[in-house]
Amino acid sequence: GKLHYCETSKYILRDDAGEPEGILGIFRDITAEYEVRQTYENELRTLFELPPDTYAAILLDVTLWRTVDTRIKEGFDGIIPRHGNIDVYISNIVDVIVDGEAARDFCLGMTKEFFQQSYSAGKKSRSLEYKRRMPDGSERWVRNDFRLLVDPINSHLSLIVTLHDIDAAKREYLSLVKAAAYDALTGLMNRAAMTKCIEDYISNSDNVQALFMIDLDNFKQINDTLGHIKGD
Repeated sequence: GKLHYCETSKYILRDDAGEPEGILGIFRDITAEYEVRQTYENELRTLFELPPDTYAAILLDVTLWRTVDTRIKEGFDGIIPRHGNIDVYISNIVDVIVDGEAARDFCLGMTKEFFQQSYSAGKKSRSLEYKRRMPDGSERWVRNDFRLLVDPINSHLSLIVTLHDIDAAKREYLSLVKAAAYDALTGLMNRAAMTKCIEDYISNSDNVQALFMIDLDNFKQINDTLGHIKGD
């Protein structure tokens, strides 16, 4: 019941006298080729119709290791290089990362061989979130989406990278994370957060660790007589 796309070729059949006596039709299933072409064209639309939350989009030819096209939202010139090779683009990303070691490490490892191996292994997409420095000097949280696909015309491996604004959503998320882990009155970690912090520290260290838990007798009297602020 699945729909298929076909390419049709028609040929006129003639008799010995050269008179038409029929038509030969040959149908070739081009479903896979059509779907690849449609996917590629849909992805390319991102370059020309930037969504509201998208600062910029860039099309890279991985096979030739060069920039093919760049689109930047009006008012955000300088957010990525308009010209230059892929190495210039990678250097630009690394230079503006303020908070995001994972994103920096990923970008430093971006090579032609890396993308070719990723595509062969079926890893065709990746997203990176990090805080970056904007052209006006401000800092905002952004997300880079990387999508690998093959150009159906020349069979070159291509990479489409889009840069999205996630600042408001990311700051709200971080605020919720902090609220869940810290006491609002004292600003100190709650028990669950402190326990996880200690476990992470111990498990990620090769040195011998020691944890002291000190109990002060009659400490409640200080809180009761002088108040919790003095007690803290």
